[in-house]
Amino acid sequence: PRSAWQHIDNIRWNDAGDALKASRVGFRIISKSLTDGQGAIDAMDSLRGALKGVAFPWSFAFVFWESYKVMVPNITKNIAISGGSVFVLVTIMIANIQQGLLVTFTIGCVDVCMMGFMPFIGVQLNGVSLICIVLAVGLSVDYSVHIAGAFMTVSCSDSNGKSGKTQ
Repeated sequence: PRSAWQHIDNIRWNDAGDALKASRVGFRIISKSLTDGQGAIDAMDSLRGALKGVAFPWSFAFVFWESYKVMVPNITKNIAISGGSVFVLVTIMIANIQQGLLVTFTIGCVDVCMMGFMPFIGVQLNGVSLICIVLAVGLSVDYSVHIAGAFMTVSCSDSNGKSGKTQ
């Protein structure tokens, strides 16, 4: 037979010992319909909404589900900040606003192509892929700035001649 003492760690009394301060109840979420991130977010939010003011539901899985919740706003913000930073720094370093715009556009195209190709190869948007997308900005900056810098330093009167000498 199970003893009542097995749950003693799940109950906290006040200092006087005459009133309940906090308690813990274990639960499991078992669902076959939680197949994607949005379903998990909806389940977590509805559980928290149902128990608001009464209890705070927490599960180890909620740590991952919370990351799904902030993934799209975070990647949008990170790409916008990195794109803006790239434009400002490249424009200052190359001293040509047109080249700064072209480099920023090229980097934007690289990220759009990466994100567009992800579903075809079965890569889902998660923490690891988010980091890879932001790192792709840095890698494409390196290549694009070298080409733009070479184009700007070649001495030639017309752009067709410059592009031929840049190769």
